Amino acid sequence: MMAKTGMLLMAAACAALSIPHEKVKGPEGFGWTKHERIPRDELLGFTIALKHTDAQKAWLKETIDAVSDLHNARYGQYLSMQDIAEKMGAAKEKSDAVLTAFTGAGFTGVELLPARDFARAYATHAVAAEFFKTEFCRWESSRNVSITRACSPFYHLPQNIAGAIDIVGGLINFPLATHGAKMAVRANAGAGNSIDTLRHLYNMVDVRPLTKQSTTCFAQLADEWYSPDDLQEFLRRESPSQVGQVIAKKIGPWHPGRDGVIPNLASQYLTAMGNGVETWVWSNPKLVKNDIPWLEFLSNLSSIAEAPFVMSISYGEGQNTLTRDYVERCNIETQKIGLRGITVVVASGDWGANCQDNKYAPYFPAYLPYVVTVGGTMWCTPESSVGFFSGGGFADWYPRPKWQETVVNEYLKKTTVNTTLFNAAGRAYPDVSACGFADICYGSDCEMGLVGTICATPIFSAIIGLFNDMRFYSGRPPLGFVTPALYAAYARNVGAFNDVTTGGTFGCDGRWKGFEATTGWDPTSGLGTPNYWLLLAELMAFPAA
Repeated sequence: MMAKTGMLLMAAACAALSIPHEKVKGPEGFGWTKHERIPRDELLGFTIALKHTDAQKAWLKETIDAVSDLHNARYGQYLSMQDIAEKMGAAKEKSDAVLTAFTGAGFTGVELLPARDFARAYATHAVAAEFFKTEFCRWESSRNVSITRACSPFYHLPQNIAGAIDIVGGLINFPLATHGAKMAVRANAGAGNSIDTLRHLYNMVDVRPLTKQSTTCFAQLADEWYSPDDLQEFLRRESPSQVGQVIAKKIGPWHPGRDGVIPNLASQYLTAMGNGVETWVWSNPKLVKNDIPWLEFLSNLSSIAEAPFVMSISYGEGQNTLTRDYVERCNIETQKIGLRGITVVVASGDWGANCQDNKYAPYFPAYLPYVVTVGGTMWCTPESSVGFFSGGGFADWYPRPKWQETVVNEYLKKTTVNTTLFNAAGRAYPDVSACGFADICYGSDCEMGLVGTICATPIFSAIIGLFNDMRFYSGRPPLGFVTPALYAAYARNVGAFNDVTTGGTFGCDGRWKGFEATTGWDPTSGLGTPNYWLLLAELMAFPAA
């Protein structure tokens, strides 16, 4: 009896002992200013990423690589959300221990998400501060965006559950203060590229879906929304045959009347360039002021059974205010998403090579290996690389995948860029490009035309949606994690992409001194922009599952 009591006391003592868990660089140096502590009764929300075993991570990587490898017998044999949860979910004793610890500390709404490797919990500032051993403050960015985060750059977790948790979202990871790929800059009035111009540019005039199976979706990760009325006005002026096509499915909350530039542009170009492909919208619930959009988006997507086949995301963040553990967990989630046959298309960011501290700082999530990263071209008729409206470069934390070795090595052999400014062995981006200059949308002060990768991303996403439609029509599976296939298509027929060979991006030595455009792949426009029918022919040549 005494021995049992001693063991219980020891377990209680271990649960009470907290240890440091995750630490971020000081956000003050990257556009964020700390202000007052928030009220003690303010509600906070947390997304808890449960740790995967090494065996789980190895299985995931081996499987996503196999189903995305054109020469593998398992190509296109995707898994369901439930199948992946069975393989990647946390062991019940570990998830139960985490849920019990949060509930016992006074958190409310504690739940394990269907993916079984994420949990959610809510608490007042007073309860959260005691649990994580840090107070919470109001932070404001250089663009007057206000969020709530921990006052300190680190937090603690109880020792008895720390080993079961990767990260806790809503504490120390910060979005980019200047909005990164979200940036939208007006072009001159009347200089816009119409939908008809873009269809001719990419050799896809009169292309329409042949099935009703293909779906595309745009993400609203900030507190802004698309306008259904503006979408109809855009279609009336730019693609009259589509008037009446609406966003077919809304996932997440909906707040009409609070429309913004980014979702308006995404909804309009994704719908019009898809020319009949079904379009969805995905919104994050914004219940608290310490929400962390990327982690919430990925955890929700990994937990929903019915998901779109293409996810277009025009948001990005800087790496300097994110922890490596946070980034790696997002990388794992993109692998899980690709394994379901979903293509994740992201913007390459803005500001060119992105010079910080005399180094080229890569954009997140543009450099993740399991996404398609889209750069933006300038003028568009003809197309050239963009000085600071399109990002590109090399990952610090991820090695170059084998499927881009040949083309990237060719670039590195001929570039004159100082390779000490970046990790020349890293995953290179963007993969492809589309027009990123003076795309016109309607509503939210964007009628004069916008520039940046926010324009390019939904255009390329819509084209992937049309490619999926043709694959469905012929009995093939969706493209899923399509990036290796794009490089394979280029190797078989360079004409599948329109090479962008003029221009360059900003760097540490001033204008146009970042990465230069050249023949073949380069960090300004990737493989180039799509030549629809030639690229489709290559993607249709890939095997059926």
